Amino acid sequence: LIGGYAELAKLLKEHYTAGSITIIGPFELGESLNKVVEGQADAHLPLIHIDKEGQPYTYTSTHLLDVHFALYTNVSAPEIDPGALEGKTIAIQLGQADLFDFQAVESASLPEALGKVEQGVYDGYIMEATATDAYIEAHGLDFIRKQPFRDFEGCVAIPLGERGQEIDALLSPLLEKVKATPEYAAIVEGLSGK
Repeated sequence: LIGGYAELAKLLKEHYTAGSITIIGPFELGESLNKVVEGQADAHLPLIHIDKEGQPYTYTSTHLLDVHFALYTNVSAPEIDPGALEGKTIAIQLGQADLFDFQAVESASLPEALGKVEQGVYDGYIMEATATDAYIEAHGLDFIRKQPFRDFEGCVAIPLGERGQEIDALLSPLLEKVKATPEYAAIVEGLSGK
């Protein structure tokens, strides 16, 4: 596992002294959340905190970090108002359709989504900015315009019910402990996406 979020998971593992933490993955978002819901995993991180009626999981009481999402559009098309997305063809990461309050198309990958923005198939793509910006820079995608979309609390998803409460009782104090470390501050600075 590599990258800032993997580093956060490893930092949690290092600071957990009441037993051991096994890190599995990475998995596609929907698959990972299903593992939490079905009891095959205790937690998934990160997940933006959006409470939706009927969702089959909840979140730790302490959030992990703030996550900046951006709207990526084609520079040759008119700008889109990020607050008025109805009627637009907006792509999001696979597994995130239920997290937003507008109709969106799920895209299997970042390259696919940005390619379809370039071709005009999608009006835009909404994604966590850090990974997307790094990809755009690494591939010289000068046809992409970045607009701020929204900042979310990046949380740890846990099961509902008693099992989730037990996991929260372990993870939330651990999150508070880890958030007070200089290592956490260094990792989060790299994940700000702004």
